[in-house]
Amino acid sequence: MNQRVLIFDNNMSINKRHNDKGFTLVEVIVSILIFGIISILLGRLIVTGANVYESIFNRKEIKDNLYLAQRKLNIDLFGLRDIQHISYADKTILRFINSSLDTIQYRYQSGKLYKNQNGDGEHPIAQYLTDSTSFSYYTIQGSIISEDPLSSSSLLTIWLVRLDLYAAKGTQTMKIQTATFPQNLKYGVVKD
Repeated sequence: MNQRVLIFDNNMSINKRHNDKGFTLVEVIVSILIFGIISILLGRLIVTGANVYESIFNRKEIKDNLYLAQRKLNIDLFGLRDIQHISYADKTILRFINSSLDTIQYRYQSGKLYKNQNGDGEHPIAQYLTDSTSFSYYTIQGSIISEDPLSSSSLLTIWLVRLDLYAAKGTQTMKIQTATFPQNLKYGVVKD
């Protein structure tokens, strides 16, 4: 039971003493507001941290993906047997025979760059690519060969192969260009 006792002190003022235990409604509401504000701030901090992690992870994955594709293409093009062994070239496909007499084809389609060696099936070597990804070909004078696909006579004038890789994942985008002088074409050497 609640008992209220009135006590007179020396100054003849009345002090009320409550025997109630617990918090007042105001104290509870203030506590809930403070807890809510702290929870919102912590939640935003956690979400921001997760977004930053995802962004860094996506950027690293794109970068590794593009550099691996670039490296594979450069290695294969350095092994190109000679200029007559480029059998097909357009904006999305490059097919050639290397010095080991392997037929190698690179093809871009639907966001992926595929490699096919000796008809063993296409294997994706890069993903997350955009439709801006393309091959381009240049002559010894530095002019671009604009035919698509290249004719037999244009294939014989290729001096430089350039691949523009554009990738996007989440909010991250990246572009890498690789320009390769196939090893046996760099000095105009044709091997038999």
